[in-house]
Amino acid sequence: MTAPAQPSRSRLVARHLLVKDLGSLTLLWLAYLATIATIAGVIAVSAQPASDVWGQSLGVVRAFMLAFGVYLTAMYVPAYIAHGLTRREVAAGTFAAGVGLVAFMAALIVAGHAVETAALWLLGRTDLIADPHPLGTVARATDTFVVEGSVLLLFLAVGGLAGAAFYRHRLLGVLSVPVGIGLLSATSLARTGMPALLPSSWAEGLAATPSHVFSAAVSAVAAGVAALLCWWILRDMPLRNRRS
Repeated sequence: MTAPAQPSRSRLVARHLLVKDLGSLTLLWLAYLATIATIAGVIAVSAQPASDVWGQSLGVVRAFMLAFGVYLTAMYVPAYIAHGLTRREVAAGTFAAGVGLVAFMAALIVAGHAVETAALWLLGRTDLIADPHPLGTVARATDTFVVEGSVLLLFLAVGGLAGAAFYRHRLLGVLSVPVGIGLLSATSLARTGMPALLPSSWAEGLAATPSHVFSAAVSAVAAGVAALLCWWILRDMPLRNRRS
């Protein structure tokens, strides 16, 4: 009788990271959502002219993903390698876990929009509901999920790059900072700078591209660049920093 196939060690890394972190992230999200809902409720009751408080608060979520990326490569990756896994196995498992985590967080962002809308509706302040609404149609809700997911993936990848760079060497970490800033600014830089570098027909097509599609595409490409740079650092990274 053939023994059941054992899951790859990369898959075990991904599963361990997801099981370990999704529960605590859900609790953090609930606490954060409660805070934002309280702020939105105060605004609604006081009749202040503000709307989409949840959307305006997402910078905190992105900063958290950036910090989590640093923690992931500076703490988890060396620990897995020290326990006998190859760098390729750890990198593959960490990447898979990162994609799963981003999808989970993007779904929570969509859920946050729904909760905020329901709260404002119950308070009778439908005038404060964003228009057009991020969840106004199925297509718009899908766009919100994809765009926010691609942006979160970029922040996670840049954080991972910085964490790996600083773990490898302090100077390399310092050099990774302007690279990370450039990648995080990729969407706005590409929107303003690319038309001048492209043929006129291509520039016109770029100008006609919906902003959310362009943002998602550029963020995904920038995240891929950050991930490749991170792997370049990790592929032969020693387990301890060398003192200069």
